[in-house]
Amino acid sequence: MRLNLKETSVKVFELMPPLVNTEFSKEIGGENGIPPQQVAEELVAALESDTFEIHVGATAQIYDVLRTAGPDAAIHALNASKE
Repeated sequence: MRLNLKETSVKVFELMPPLVNTEFSKEIGGENGIPPQQVAEELVAALESDTFEIHVGATAQIYDVLRTAGPDAAIHALNASKE
């Protein structure tokens, strides 16, 4: 959507957080996630600077691995970050 609306006045921001420690994520191990405050702070900073792809926490590193080394390496990095 962001790319389709690139030439318009509409701004589309993509927020990509990892697991966040919330009541909603409790059943899937949310207590191991990052604090909601971190997501909120990084979101606000990105909105203020017009950063349209917002990779919060470890998702930035995993995204870089995906772009440079490919999906298999990214999956390995994702699983390694859970250990």
